Amino acid sequence: WDSAEAMWWHLFSNCMYADPRDHPLLVSERLTADMTVGMTQREALAQLAFEKLDCPAIFVAKGPVLTAFASGRPTALVVEVGALEASACAVHDGFALHKSLNASPLGGDALTTLLQQRLAARSPPAEPIPLFRLRKTATPAGAAAGGTAGGGGQAAGGGDPMDADGAAGAEAAGADASFDSWHVRKLVEDAKQACCQVAEVALGPGGAAGVAEAGAAETGAASAAAGGADSGAGGKAPHAYELPGRQGWIDMTLERLELAELLLQPAFKASAAAAMSAGSGRAGPQLPERAVLKGGASSSGAPFGYPIPAGSRSLADLASAAIAASDPDIRRELFSSVVLAGGSSLFPGLSERLQADLAATVPQLLSLKVKVLTATTPVERQHAAWIGGSILASLGSFQQLWMSRKEWEEEGPSAIHRKCP
Repeated sequence: WDSAEAMWWHLFSNCMYADPRDHPLLVSERLTADMTVGMTQREALAQLAFEKLDCPAIFVAKGPVLTAFASGRPTALVVEVGALEASACAVHDGFALHKSLNASPLGGDALTTLLQQRLAARSPPAEPIPLFRLRKTATPAGAAAGGTAGGGGQAAGGGDPMDADGAAGAEAAGADASFDSWHVRKLVEDAKQACCQVAEVALGPGGAAGVAEAGAAETGAASAAAGGADSGAGGKAPHAYELPGRQGWIDMTLERLELAELLLQPAFKASAAAAMSAGSGRAGPQLPERAVLKGGASSSGAPFGYPIPAGSRSLADLASAAIAASDPDIRRELFSSVVLAGGSSLFPGLSERLQADLAATVPQLLSLKVKVLTATTPVERQHAAWIGGSILASLGSFQQLWMSRKEWEEEGPSAIHRKCP
C-alpha cells in the first residue's frame, strides 16, 4: 500500500493537478472470487483515502456495475477482457451478483507473453530491438551509389532502409535490464494489437495455415483489381508487422488468427505439421519492396504451440456459467444484454464470434435471443468502467451515497461495506 499511496499522489499532483482534499473520490473495484480478500482491500483503500490523501468522502463501486452504467443498462451480463484476466459477472438493477462471477487467467498480458514466447521460439528468433537502443549510422557514399555485394536485403542504387537506423547500430544505452525488457514487451504488444484478429469461424486442427493461404490469394486478387499497386507502399503488409527504426518486418501469418482464438478456444492446438507444410510451400508474407524479414517465418515457431495458463476458460463458457448462476427470472434479459468491454476485447471480430458461440450454447427450445453489445469507439470500450463512474458520480441522486469522513471516524472501517454494497 506504500507504493499505491505514492502512485496516487503522483496521479493527483502530476496528472490531474488536483488537491485530493478538495474532491470526493470514486474508485472502481475489481471483483475477486474470495469475498474476504475483497473486503480487506476495501478497508485498506478507505484508510488510505482518509488518513493519507485526506479525502472528504469516498465511494467504492464494482467494475461490472460501472461498465453496465456506461452502456446504459442497469441489468446486463458484463464480459470484461482486461490485462490480468477475463471475467463475466451479472448485474441486476445496478448491483453486481457476486455468485455469478466467473474468471479466467487468460487476459491481454497472457496473450502478449504467448506471442513473445512464439517469436523467441522461431528459427532464427525474432528479437525486436527497442528504439532507445538504436543509434543513427551514417551511410557510406559508395554503398548508397552501388549497393553492397551479397545483398541480403540490400538495395542497389537507392540505398537500403536498414542503412539509416539499422539493427547493426544497436547498442546498450546504459538502461536497466527491466527497462529494456519492458520496451521489448511493448513492441510485442503493439504487434499483437496491430495484426491479430478473430476468425469468422472457429479454427480447426490445421490452425491458421489454411486461412493464411486463402487470405494471401484474396489479397493478391484485390491488388490486381486495384491496378497492381505495391501492397506495402502505403504501410503495413496484411500478415506482417513493421518494427520501428527500420529493423525489418515480423511474420504474423499464423499468430494473426491463432492468438485471439485462444480467448474463444483455450484448448485450441494448431497442428504444427500443417503449419510447417503450409509455410514450406509459401514465399512468406507480402512485404514492401526491398524489405527484410526479422527472424524466422511464422511457421518455424509452430512446434512451440501455445502453453496457456492453467484454469483458462473460453469467453462463451464464462458467460454461460455466469448466466446459469444467476436467478432464472433474469436469465432471458442477461442473454439479450451481454456487454463486452476491456482493452483486450478490441480484437476485430471478437464480438461477432462471442455472440455466435454463446448462441450455440442456448437450447433451441428456449428460443432466447443473444445480443452482444459493444461501445461505439475503441476508447469507450477500453475505458468503460471509468466512463460509467463519471456518469454515476454526476447523478444528483448519487450525492447521498458518499461515505463521509465523519461516518468513517464514527463507525470505523466496516462502514465502507454498508455504504458501498
